[in-house]
Amino acid sequence: MKSFWLVLAGLCVSTLAYEQSADKYAAVDQFISALHLPASNRSDLNRITDSISKTFQSDEFRARAAFKWVTEHIGYDCGNYSDSLLNRNSIEAILKSKKSLCSGFSNILVYMCRELKIECVNINGYAKTSGRDLFVHADSMKNNHTWNAIKINNEWKLVDPTWASGYSDENCSTVVKEFAGNYFFMSPDKMILTHYPADSNWQLLDHKISKDEFLAQPVIHDAYYNNEISSFSPATGVIESTLNGLILFKFKSNKILDKIGFWSPDKSIPQEWGSLRKDGDEYVYYYYVKTKSDFMLNISINGGRTTLIYQVKVKSKKDRPA
Repeated sequence: MKSFWLVLAGLCVSTLAYEQSADKYAAVDQFISALHLPASNRSDLNRITDSISKTFQSDEFRARAAFKWVTEHIGYDCGNYSDSLLNRNSIEAILKSKKSLCSGFSNILVYMCRELKIECVNINGYAKTSGRDLFVHADSMKNNHTWNAIKINNEWKLVDPTWASGYSDENCSTVVKEFAGNYFFMSPDKMILTHYPADSNWQLLDHKISKDEFLAQPVIHDAYYNNEISSFSPATGVIESTLNGLILFKFKSNKILDKIGFWSPDKSIPQEWGSLRKDGDEYVYYYYVKTKSDFMLNISINGGRTTLIYQVKVKSKKDRPA
């Protein structure tokens, strides 16, 4: 897991960089939010990219404008699998319905970047989104997501317009539109926590992460970045304990972390809310295991949405090594 800790070591710096970039792109984001042009076909979309091109001079700001436009005007299509994949992902079909799956978001962004004379490619791979991903094995990983890389000043930058457009519940029964700008030019050491490209070169890391290392991590959600967490423990997604055992959770963050909550999606354990305690440069909490059965453990910090997901395997004391 050495390379995984190298990944975590860079997160503290990258959270500050995101705060600065949010202000940096404020004018671009405001321009797109105020741009009320129709977008029902390619000609309409070309007029939008023309407007972007005339308003912003740098490729970076133009790319941000295209990214922001996609996240605002395309919604995630939960469960609409009736049409063929080709039809769902065509530019015309997406603009007509204003909905698509992840590959459609990425296709629109590629098209807009091409019109803006910016190099942009689709990246296919595996993304971790729910506790079910803790049971996936490396040899059974199949591509389930598409995101993008954009070349700015001869350097590839990672973006995910789908995840930046909002979020859904685990069953995708509801979708909430909420812009998450941290998925624009996300640093490779952050992206690899949730996105594993089929072509490992698109990790854009000096020390590449293996499939096994990627799958061994807990499932990480947006609140992880919102709380500016730079490291955590346990570092593996599967925790072994016993009935009445204690699990020590540790977090480092640039923000003040006070509340922590625990629950399981199947309600197999009682909800628990407590206060994190500061211990040196870490926030710590001891979780008390109250059941004999294995369970999924969702963790929320500071009262927000899910931050991390673990699986707890509860072993009898006789099964534990002496």
